[in-house]
Amino acid sequence: MGNQLDLDLEDVKQYVPPDYPASTQQQPECLIGWSDASTGPLLLRIQDHYSVSYTVVSVIFICNFSGFLLAALTNVWFSDRFGMGKTTLLGAVVHLAGGALMAGAPPFPLFVIAFCINGFGLGLQDAQINGFITRLPNAGSRMSIAHAIYGLGALVSPLIATQFARSTFKHWNLHYVCSVAIMAANSATLGYVFRLKRDDDLFAIYNYVPQAQAHIHGPVVVTDSTTEHPSSQPDPPQTEGGNKVSPSHGTGEKMMAIAKTPFVHLGGLLAFIYVGIEFTIGSWAVTYIVEVRGGGDDSGYVSSGFFGGLMVGRVLHVFVSWVISEQNAVLVYMVVALGLQVLVWQVDSILGNALAYSMIGIVLGPIFPVLLNGTAAMLDSEMSVGAIGYIAALGQCGSALFPFVTGTLSGRFGVEALQPLSVALIGVMSCLWAALLWLTRKRWARAHRF
Repeated sequence: MGNQLDLDLEDVKQYVPPDYPASTQQQPECLIGWSDASTGPLLLRIQDHYSVSYTVVSVIFICNFSGFLLAALTNVWFSDRFGMGKTTLLGAVVHLAGGALMAGAPPFPLFVIAFCINGFGLGLQDAQINGFITRLPNAGSRMSIAHAIYGLGALVSPLIATQFARSTFKHWNLHYVCSVAIMAANSATLGYVFRLKRDDDLFAIYNYVPQAQAHIHGPVVVTDSTTEHPSSQPDPPQTEGGNKVSPSHGTGEKMMAIAKTPFVHLGGLLAFIYVGIEFTIGSWAVTYIVEVRGGGDDSGYVSSGFFGGLMVGRVLHVFVSWVISEQNAVLVYMVVALGLQVLVWQVDSILGNALAYSMIGIVLGPIFPVLLNGTAAMLDSEMSVGAIGYIAALGQCGSALFPFVTGTLSGRFGVEALQPLSVALIGVMSCLWAALLWLTRKRWARAHRF
């Protein structure tokens, strides 16, 4: 393969230590977490600054949704045309442009357009990074850790945003100035480490064996908790829907194959609801604590507790998956999350609600990484990157749409509508996971413990 690469491997290696791509892929996840968790603590200040209602301020989530939807529809084309390195850097630069626009606190129409730009940039980065992780050795553990790093960014962001959101601090938009500095560092790092290269070129440069191709290039496959011989792996070219995918398929054929695979659409719907729940809680829990439970300026820390729980849960899941299968663990997580959400709804206590939200974060955290690992296990490598990008981008669409729905319902019924909506969504998500298990009951991939 080295003869086919139009680059000097030794020149690249002397500038970049060998494991940089595997570690750098966690950086955009941290930034995505930072961006996702910034809105919640600032929402009341944004609403007050622009003198708009719950429904109108929720338009920012719809604009975010449109950006992520555009990323979902174009990710495969960008990936095939330009490769991972260029597409990821494009997403980072677009995200930086959106952040710079928000930092100036422009008129409300421009402010919401900035959320659209942000959504597109984040969607491209998220899709590319998740697809890259699933092809790395020990993909399951790496995915859990990377999404734990997302939780770290989402934990720190509300701690900072809460300081700017205080009623005594005039310039709330300075939080976005801090964000712009982080976005600029992210863009520079991604450009330096990935060198605008395609992922296959990076695998060759850094001597990685792609996870989905390990059965071809080596005698064993190293997994999260076991080492298996290639004979134990499922036949990769066969998708769950029975479609053969040739390695030479172009962009259009890949998209058609993905469109004909029921697993991908069911997984996309599950991600749509899951990330929607995650972002709805992160965006509206602070408003709920302030408006319904009578919390003060420090209520923004509730959002940090929730996202901190996500981080802890994704790390703990690495060890939980050694004890029970991931598919059964996720069922347990969903049942516990449902019970805790009912507790938040019924118990009138700021401290009790804050603790419950942290625990909800712990049990919800592992679900999304497990879904992406399962997708990589079910599909052949030609389809998996595009399918994961599609699922991840649909998840981010949910992160924009459901907070808007919550804002619309809050404008009519009060922010108390957050709790029954959250309970209903967790219930639907549990049913979708059960359906996913039934659909794939004969094709568990042991290499991913899925």
